[in-house]
Amino acid sequence: GDVQVAQPVEVGGESEIDPTGRAVRRDYYYGSHDFTASLFWSPFLVKANLSNATLGMWDVHLDTPDARWAAHLAGFDHVVLSGTNWFLRPSVYYKGGRAVACNGGASCVNGNVTAEMTVPRALRAAFRTALGAVAASEGFRGKAVLRTVTPAHFEGGEWNTGGDCVRTHPYRRGDRALGAFEA
Repeated sequence: GDVQVAQPVEVGGESEIDPTGRAVRRDYYYGSHDFTASLFWSPFLVKANLSNATLGMWDVHLDTPDARWAAHLAGFDHVVLSGTNWFLRPSVYYKGGRAVACNGGASCVNGNVTAEMTVPRALRAAFRTALGAVAASEGFRGKAVLRTVTPAHFEGGEWNTGGDCVRTHPYRRGDRALGAFEA
């Protein structure tokens, strides 16, 4: 049958914009269902910053949750944590404020960190930290969902080469093969 989609209203008072102009938080109110959904841009789920834009290199603090979302946990009934693809970018990993490893490529060659950490191991550490923040939150009494794989969803190019996400419904089983990392 016909599916009706509720149309939200963006609530401007809670939206946050970072210094580059990127919306790092957007809140949408669904009046017909009386609930608000908050979307936080936190690509690693933990504290991270672009340390070298030319190389696309990130500093990722695997033991520190991203305060953008973690500071708001008590106000939510449900939390969905989702991520993976950003971990493929060159990164230096930190624990206790100290650089401890890198994920290969330019981050290892150009930095003073020579120990390598695989992407799955870094991802596991970040998920542990994010879930630990949810579990330790004083006021959060809701449910948390962890989505461990975010399939690539750009068509006609990659995210940075003109690709776009024009999907209006999810892929169905067999519509598209998973990439090696996703599988």
